[in-house]
This record gives sequence, structure tokens and C-alpha cells, in this order.
Amino acid sequence: MSITLMDVAVITGLSVDGGAVTRGGSYQWAELCGLLLGVVPQDIRGGEIKIDWLYQQFHDIPLDAPPAIVRATARAYILFQIGCSLFPNLSGNMVHLKWLPHLVDFDLCCGLAWGVAALAHLYRTLGTACLRGKVECCCFGTLAQIWAWDHLHIGRPEVVGPQPEFVDMLLRCR
Repeated sequence: MSITLMDVAVITGLSVDGGAVTRGGSYQWAELCGLLLGVVPQDIRGGEIKIDWLYQQFHDIPLDAPPAIVRATARAYILFQIGCSLFPNLSGNMVHLKWLPHLVDFDLCCGLAWGVAALAHLYRTLGTACLRGKVECCCFGTLAQIWAWDHLHIGRPEVVGPQPEFVDMLLRCR
């Protein structure tokens, strides 16, 4: 048994058809951030920025924000999700800016096969994690957990949902 592209599409909703998600070329990271996010992080290390910085900069925008701010915030949110879920790295608190050029045009971004890239990253990370001396695995863990829940029934409860005695207890508390 193995996680397939169909599993990725069904579980995550990510596209498995479309253009390849590639690394792209070399960029001036500060200039790219200024152009696409509207703000330049003070601390860019090796093309990576802190995920917390993204949250702090973009967590609260006004309802009447201009379209440019809304687009920049959407890019920041997608980059945040990439760093936290799809392609996390071992630091646990950084995201690489190499993903940002894919977010220039949202229509083109939606046409990319993000599910294929996420599955490839998951396989590569799991393969690296099983090497001798490795103690960490930094991958799309949510995908692996949901897939395992659906396919590996060992240790999984028979009944999913509220247990009858729990429902009775809740009714008595009212």
C-alpha cells in the first residue's frame, strides 16, 4: 500500500494535473518580497524567512483593504501554508522564498500540480527519515496521517463519533 496521486487529490484537494512546480531560477529575495508581499523581511537567511514573521505582518488586514494588500496577504497566507504544511523544513519555523515566484499570478498558480510536488516531497522526506541516524521527519504529516487513518485499521476505534455513554453524560449536563 502506498499514498497515490488519487489519494492526494481526494484528501487534500490539491491539483495533480497541470504544470510542474519547479524551483525556478535565482532571485533577489528582498526585491521579490517587496514586489509580491509589499514588505521586505529584515532577516532573510539563505532565501528563507521566518514563518512567524509572515503571521505577524499579515494576520490582520482591514476589511476595506485595497486589492494590492489583499493579493499580498493571500500570497503570504499561501506561503505560510506551504511552510507549515506542504513543504515544511527541519527548522520548523522557516519557509523558503523559492515558492513565492509561483504566486505571482493566481490563475497560473492554480494551474500547477501542487499535489504531485507535495507527494514527491513526502516520499523524499520519508525516504531520508528512514536512514540510519535520522531522528526527524519533516513532511506533509497531515496527508500521511489521514491516509493512514483511512487505510490502516490497526489500533483504530471501531465506532467513529460520539460514544453512547458520552452522549448520555452530555444530556444529563443540560
